[in-house]
Amino acid sequence: MLVEFGFVVATHGDLSEADADFSATEAIYETSGVGTSFDAVTLAKKASGEARFGRRHQQVGAIVDEQPTCWSLAGGLAAALYPSVGVDLGSVSLVDLEILSSVAGTVQRGLGRAGLTAVGDHLDGRPAALITACSADIERTVEEHLGASRPVVVRHMTVDMDAITRLCARAIRSRPSRSDHADR
Repeated sequence: MLVEFGFVVATHGDLSEADADFSATEAIYETSGVGTSFDAVTLAKKASGEARFGRRHQQVGAIVDEQPTCWSLAGGLAAALYPSVGVDLGSVSLVDLEILSSVAGTVQRGLGRAGLTAVGDHLDGRPAALITACSADIERTVEEHLGASRPVVVRHMTVDMDAITRLCARAIRSRPSRSDHADR
């Protein structure tokens, strides 16, 4: 199933401003009854320039082998631009890291070099950001409710939801079994 998504990328003066817009955006989803799931991340840059996740919300995808898969297009865009954000997932499984990497690759292909460059240029020199992946039916509402941010960049891509489900399934099925660990 192909779905058109928009990435609403808003820059902020600091992480608290980005987090406030994250909360406001999440409230829009909770009160509007929109059929799509909330998918957003905040990013902050360290003094070294490395980007780190602030808050994140992942979409629960398909159930594969009785295990729910979680993934985020917004997180995938962040990882495509700033691979260092994967370090922030250190407490999660290798499967989650593989899924993040796969979704980042999907976003890279979907937005293309020009789209990634435009978003990257927009984020350069900014200390914090909110990235929201949303469907067309709520994109304008999300933009209108961003209180602390300016400017905002929007980029679109078509996502093959079935392909992402297959990537998640492959990651889950490739994880080592418990018996593999027992032999070591």
